[in-house]
Amino acid sequence: MSKICQKHKKFEEKFICIHKTRLQKEGNKFSCIKCLNWKKSDDYLKCIEDVEEEAKQNVAKYVEMQSKIINSNNEMKQKYLQSLTELCQKINQYFENQQKSITSLVEQQNQILTQNINQANSLLNERSVLDSQSLDNFIIFTTLNEANQQIIENKYVSINKCLEKQFNYEFAEIQCKVNQLINMEFKFGNIPKYEVEQFRIITADKKKLQFPYCQDHQMQKTCICTHEDCCKEQQQDYFCISCAMSNHDSHLKGNFIKTVKKIKTEQNEKLKIIKEQYEMLKQEVENRIDKELTANQQQQQENFVNSQTIRENLKRLEAQIKINPFDQNQNYIFNNINQNLLSYDQNMIKLEFQSKLDQLEQLKQHISTIKEEECQQQCQTTEEQSLTLK
Repeated sequence: MSKICQKHKKFEEKFICIHKTRLQKEGNKFSCIKCLNWKKSDDYLKCIEDVEEEAKQNVAKYVEMQSKIINSNNEMKQKYLQSLTELCQKINQYFENQQKSITSLVEQQNQILTQNINQANSLLNERSVLDSQSLDNFIIFTTLNEANQQIIENKYVSINKCLEKQFNYEFAEIQCKVNQLINMEFKFGNIPKYEVEQFRIITADKKKLQFPYCQDHQMQKTCICTHEDCCKEQQQDYFCISCAMSNHDSHLKGNFIKTVKKIKTEQNEKLKIIKEQYEMLKQEVENRIDKELTANQQQQQENFVNSQTIRENLKRLEAQIKINPFDQNQNYIFNNINQNLLSYDQNMIKLEFQSKLDQLEQLKQHISTIKEEECQQQCQTTEEQSLTLK
């Protein structure tokens, strides 16, 4: 309930002026309409009901606005958490596929070995060497002595070394990508931070809002000099137009003396341009940075594709070059003599293997640009050229 003004007995203390020059940082009180004696717009004059209603309305709008930002933040968080979940699922699916691939390959190899075991057991199972039909089987395994079995085992070991080497290739590549991924963290250091609102009353010294008064010419000091020499001063002094004519005559002729009203108008225009230019600057910076980031990501993707091409070509090249040239087209004659070796001496054999290394260096020069079919074709062409030169 409002109080009766002690000075103006007929008036209630139910009004307050919210203009910044009439407010205090704290301890504000209601006054009667007579005490206020305020000549500003009625927009600043509020009664008890106005203050209470507008304050509650504004706090409701403020809470709604803050809640809207919170909801927007939660939606953004959920959006990118979902994206991370989907990426995680893709990564998990990738590793599951690799596990299946390893399991399938090894099980296929083991299945063949198991088939060999079963076949060997079935050939001699519950049979007698005196049985003419089974004698051949006994002869097969009689001649399959330890030395011959060692040859077979060496072949399997050699295949397993190739397989393990292939696994090492693949895992080194995966490990490289995993290391890149786990060392790539989200960084938000350049993003502005929210600030806790400082709810306080904004006030202003009424004297500082009033123009200083020129005692010499009995008028307000409403002018200021915009010449660069005067602008270098830390604090500009205001002066009246008469002072300007006597003390700033040269600057006055150069149209550097301006009224505060004109300066305010020009300043508003400058602030408008600053705002427009700043928005344009931000947009242009974002566009250019986005363009560079996109180009960087595209380059990374191209580098990755190229590295995969090089990687696969190198593996194919290794397999092709490692083929023993003397294991091909063997021609054995009487007494286990390889007729193809008759025309070779020891130096020629060394040159043959050196030519394989020369082929490797020649093909490596184009390893980053050719596709799988081209790689195989070039390997074959280089091999044919090498044979032609012999």
